[in-house]
Amino acid sequence: MQPIMNFGTKIAQISLVLSIGAVVVVSIIILLGIFSIQRFGTGKVGFMFSPVLALWFFSLGAIGIYNLVKHDIRVLKALNPAYIYFFFKKNSSAAWSALGGCVLCITGAYCPKL
Repeated sequence: MQPIMNFGTKIAQISLVLSIGAVVVVSIIILLGIFSIQRFGTGKVGFMFSPVLALWFFSLGAIGIYNLVKHDIRVLKALNPAYIYFFFKKNSSAAWSALGGCVLCITGAYCPKL
C-alpha cells in the first residue's frame, strides 16, 4: 500500500491539479485492479504481463545500445573496478556518502532530509 500511496503523492506534487483526495481515490483504484486480477493466480497474471515486460526490457536494451554506438562506447570503461579504488583513495569520507546515494538509487529508497 505504501508504494502506491508514494506514487500517488509524487503524481500530486508534479501535477498540482490532483488533491490528496484524488490521490486516495487513484490509490484505491490501483489496489482494486491488482486485487481483482489476483484471483487468476500468479501464473496467468505473469502470462498476461510477460509480453509487456519483454517489450519493455527489449526497448531498454535497444535504446542503451543505440546510445552507446551513437555517443561514445568509451563509457564502458566505467565498469573497470580500478576506478572505484581511485575514487575512494582520492575522496575518502565523501566517497562513502556517494556510495550510499548509489545504494539508495539502486534500491529505490530515498531520504528527503539529505
